[in-house]
Amino acid sequence: MLGVEAVEPGRGLADVLLGELPISQAVIELGHPWGFNLVPAEIALARVERELRTGQEFRLRDELQKLGEYHDILIDCPPSLGRLVLSALIAA
Repeated sequence: MLGVEAVEPGRGLADVLLGELPISQAVIELGHPWGFNLVPAEIALARVERELRTGQEFRLRDELQKLGEYHDILIDCPPSLGRLVLSALIAA
């Protein structure tokens, strides 16, 4: 999507949500004319869904607040009502 072919292992949203990587290190600058940057999601998010515990739904919001410099952020969510979607709704 958006011209990103593959995610470097250890540099995706799953790593951010598991507390293994600061979100600032996961951002990929796309050089898009509209200034889009991307924090890639990958299949490892399935692991996050299993490992996020109650009370950790705020992790995405907290990580996004650390970025600070963005006007709008688009969050691509899986088609479910699990913890990942709840986390995205809280962050919104």
